[in-house]
Formats: sequence, C-alpha cells, structure tokens
Amino acid sequence: MENYLKLDFDAADVTFALRQHHPEASERGGKSCSSQQTKQEALKSPRLQRILEEVAEESSRELKDVQKEAQELLEEIGHKMALPAVRSLALVLRSVLRRILKGVFVNKPGLEKLKEAVRQWPVVLLPSHRSYLDFILVTYLMFEHNITLPSIAAGQDFMNMAGVSSLLRRSGAFFLRRTFGSDKLYKAVFTAYVQTLLCSGDSPIEFFIEGTRSRTAKSLHPKYGLMNMIVEPYLDGRVPDVVMIPIGISYERTLEEELFARELLGVSKPKESTGALLRARTLLGENYGSIIINIGSPVSLHDLCQSKGISRIPHVLYPRDYTMMLTREREMIFELGHMIVHQTYHCMVVYPSALLASAVLYQSRGVPLGELVPMVEWLRRELEERGVAVYWEGGDTLSLIHSSLQMHSVCVELTSSDLVRPRTCHLMSKLATPSGHTPSMVELLGMTLDSSELHLITEISYVHLMLAHYRNQLMFALIPEAMAALSLYHFLPCDKASALKRFDALHCALYKEFVLPKRVPTEMFQDTMHRLLDRGVVVSQRPGDYTLNSQKEHVLAFLESLVAPFVAGVWVVCHHLLSMKGGVQSVSATVHGAKVLAAKCVKEGVVKSYETLSLDLIRNALQSLTESGLIMQHTSEVEGRDRLVKVDDLKGLQALTRELEVMVTSGPSRAKL
Repeated sequence: MENYLKLDFDAADVTFALRQHHPEASERGGKSCSSQQTKQEALKSPRLQRILEEVAEESSRELKDVQKEAQELLEEIGHKMALPAVRSLALVLRSVLRRILKGVFVNKPGLEKLKEAVRQWPVVLLPSHRSYLDFILVTYLMFEHNITLPSIAAGQDFMNMAGVSSLLRRSGAFFLRRTFGSDKLYKAVFTAYVQTLLCSGDSPIEFFIEGTRSRTAKSLHPKYGLMNMIVEPYLDGRVPDVVMIPIGISYERTLEEELFARELLGVSKPKESTGALLRARTLLGENYGSIIINIGSPVSLHDLCQSKGISRIPHVLYPRDYTMMLTREREMIFELGHMIVHQTYHCMVVYPSALLASAVLYQSRGVPLGELVPMVEWLRRELEERGVAVYWEGGDTLSLIHSSLQMHSVCVELTSSDLVRPRTCHLMSKLATPSGHTPSMVELLGMTLDSSELHLITEISYVHLMLAHYRNQLMFALIPEAMAALSLYHFLPCDKASALKRFDALHCALYKEFVLPKRVPTEMFQDTMHRLLDRGVVVSQRPGDYTLNSQKEHVLAFLESLVAPFVAGVWVVCHHLLSMKGGVQSVSATVHGAKVLAAKCVKEGVVKSYETLSLDLIRNALQSLTESGLIMQHTSEVEGRDRLVKVDDLKGLQALTRELEVMVTSGPSRAKL
C-alpha cells in the first residue's frame, strides 16, 4: 500500500472538523457564485426562458406563474452548500467509520491529478456505486485534502429523510427525480441548473453514471441523461473543456450485503427514512474491513472529441437557446459512457474475500481448508497476471482466509472438520432428494412447489447471492474469457465455427447482464481465443480447431463456472417465455413465473446454481432478449405502469434456448484448482 494514503481517523474529531478549508484558487478565474446566485443564473438561461414561454403557451397559463413554478423547482433541486454542515457531516462520518473500519485508503497519484484538474478545468467526478457511503466518501476525502468540495447529484428519495436531507443539501447534494417522464418544465429546469453549475466552475459535479447502487457488485450499464447535460455546454462553446474523472470505491465488506440479497429475492427495498437510518445503528458492532478509493486518470472531453473528429462549429452557428445533438455526437456520448464504466471498474481493487467467495461457490458443497489456501493463491496469480489490483496486506494466505471467514461469517462458515462452505449448506439436506430421473422442462412446468419448499430454496439462495456479491467483484477482468470457456469446455475438441456460434448465443443472452466491450461478438471471440491460446489454456493443433490442454483444464473449468449461473438463469427465462405459447403477460408476472421455474429447476437438480432465483438476473435476461428482438415489451393501459411481454420471434427464441440448453445441461464439471 505504498502508493496509498490512509485517511486521518486519528486526530481528535473536533480538531479535524474545525480544520481550515481554503482550497487553492481556480486558474480559470471568474467570480465565485453562492448557491442562491447559481439558481438565479440558471433561471436566466436563454434556453430555459424559451421553454418557460412554450410551457405557458401550451398550458394556457400566465408566464409569471410558470416562472414562479420554475423558481420553486430550483429550490427543490438545488443545494445550499455551507461549510458548517460539511464539518458536522465529517464529525458523524468519522465517528461511524472509526468504529466499523480498519481504514480508508486513497491512491496518491490519483489524488494529485484530481487536485490539478479541479484547479484548471470544470470537473465531473464519476464514482462507482456499490453503497450509500459512496455519496459522502468523496466529499470527506476532498474536505480532508483541502480540495474544492463537489456538488453531488442525489436521488429525490433522500428528501424523505427528515433532518438528514437538510444536512445532505447543505453538504452539497442537489436532488433529482428518478424519472423526468414527460415533464418538460422539470427537465428544462434541472438541465439549466446542472449546466450552470458546470459553467460557473465553482465546484466539481459528482454523479453516478450507473444511476443506482449495484446490488450484485457488477458494473451496471451507463445512464446518459446527466452525461448529455454535461457534454452540451462543451459542444456549444460555453466551456473550453470538461474533465471527467472515474473513481473506483472498493469495499472489503459492503454495508448493505444482506439488504441487497433480500432485494434480489423480491423483498421490497425499504424507503429511505431517518427511522431506517437509526435502525441501521446495529451495524456499528460489525467489522467491515477497509475501503480503497482509486482515483483514475482524467478524461478530457476536448481531446476525445478531437480524436473522433467532432467539431463544435455547427453548435456555434446554432441559436444558443436551442438544443442540437448530431448523430456522431450521440454515438460519442454512448462510447464515452461505456469507456467511463470500464475505466471505473478497472480502478477497483479485489479483496481476499472475493477470492474466498469465488472458491466456495466453485465447490459449494464445501472446500477443505487445506485445499482452499492453494486455490486462493492460484486465483490471486491469475488476476494479477491480467493486471488486476489485489489487496494482499496483513499476513500469509491462511491468516487472510481466517480474517475473511470471520468478517463474512453471515454467509460462509468453517466447520469443525475444517470444511469451508456456504453458511446454509446444512439446509440443503431438508430438500427432497431428486430421483434418478431428470425431469423434462414440460414436467417441471407442470409441477407444483409448495410454499415451504420455495421458502427453503430462497433461504439457501439468500446466502449464495451474498457470496456472489463478492465473487462478482473480479468478474470485470474475466467475462470475455469466461464466455469463451463456456462455449468450449464441455465440447472440446471442437471447431472454431461451432464455438463461435455458442459464443454469439452467450453474447445475445448476456448483453444486459454485463457491460461487455463495445465490439462485435466475432471480434471479441477472436481476441479472447488469442489470449487463451497464448496462455496455453487451449491448444490449436490445426487452424480453426481447438483441443483441451489437460494441464490447464482447471483454468477453463473455473472460468466457465463464473458465467454458468447467469446463462442458466437466461435459459430458465427462455423456457418460461416459451411456455406462454404466444400469449401476453405483465413483466411482474413474467419475473415471478421465471423465479418459480428456477426454484423448481434447482430443487430437481436440473440447474445447480441458486443464483438463478435472482430477480436482477431475470430482469436483465428480459432486457437482453428485448434488445435482440426476440421479445417485445410495451406499456399496458390495463396493467397501469407495468409493461406487457410478448414473444416477437418464436423461432429465434427457440434456437437460442437450444444453444443455451446444450451449455447449461452439459455441466458442471469441477476440476481442482
């Protein structure tokens, strides 16, 4: 950890909170604006003024009434940054973090680049989003290191938290609705406010490009609303550049691990409230290890546009009060969003607990402690060979495993016979043992599952999903290889054409499950196969033919095990959709039906992974199939806001189901690591 600084938890709280905060003056010059002045400047925006007139005319209202509504919306949205509130927040946060963490670390080179960028340019901070702590960790870091504090985009849900919402607002949070819908006025007011913040350059803007917390610890697909608002002022010449800084925040143990697992199984997310926050004080007796904040390399919007051949001249010639976005510019923003997500998760650090969870899920019936040590060491080497940062501090491998076992005792246990296994492994014996006959999907669809069996399977899934949350932290480095491994492992020797066909099916099935590299499947497959061949994982004795290297079978087996649960989940969803026989069903009914079918498949041993019960997996499968044109979703007037699902390409869905079935039912086979 020589390239990392540890945040100061040692100084007395009052001394820390009262420290001077005088950031270096911006080299851009200009007059600093108060939070109230920023709102007034936003209201004067030519574009907003034009839209106010349009709304007044369309709604047959007086212009002054629409202007008053816009002013009220600005008060609802805008922050009221005040240093005393930031000091209060720092006091509370230090008190909590000191009790539950060993430390918070930040990379020194990234911190220096952040300081320099904030002095010179309008800056947008783009952290990963795995926990509610993300909201305030960056502010705390910048307060400690005397950097201009950011304005933070926060969901409007937090406004329900009496007292807390006020503290957050006065610490730099501005609030946005989850969806703007068709509210033309709200969208215009919010856009004007964000762009005024950016153009004034008084403080960096911070928002989460993934939109919401990732319950699975996998990166989510980028959301483009705020990104569009950030890019526009550069394109129309209001700012000379915008510098975006990806930030990876890695947790040794996530505070919301149990809450996330419940949500993935269908337990409603509790509303953000002060009462819920107070009930969470039970966390203060727990050990959550450490947090590592990795600040990535700045991305210049100016340099990116230059490299793409995008000129600002068309925007300069266009009236300032109109919005114009050319096709090439939209494509650039799409690529930029994916680039930021990829750079953010390359900033992430993998903890030993992620390696432990991966090994335990690989052999979910239990791993002898003596075998676990070399498995974890092998995984560490494999990740480091791929350039992944692995946190490895505090002793030998066995000591780190024991430390992780103690920290994650809610989901993993060490038995008296030195067997490491999921915490609820003993519950599996209560499930009825499947008969020797493997039921067909038609038989499974006709079976009934009583509530006690479903409850038991859900309890086991709950623990497996918590373990998967940590295993997923290393997925970003291995997904293309894992997809190639699954298309190969149970079919070797095989030819390139058949492997590519299976890889293409996986790309279609997992398109929304993972943020895949922006390349066509054929290119991704070829690049990935080159890596596997270079590492000797597979052998090509003749061009276009692949055979197994028995010395590296364990590598291929582990890689395919990473992606197999997700593929099994999509396969189950496909079968549920086919069982609709051309009918129409609401999304919620489709999700529930697929979950029940997944539970039946697990109970009968047709599918091995309890992760297939995850609602997140099922919803992502539906989105992937919609994206590929195999199903369609549309809004129903009868069902209210819920959408309806209908198979749009029956033959295509049947073909995909057959391809996935071959891969799902051919395994698993678990070679020792």
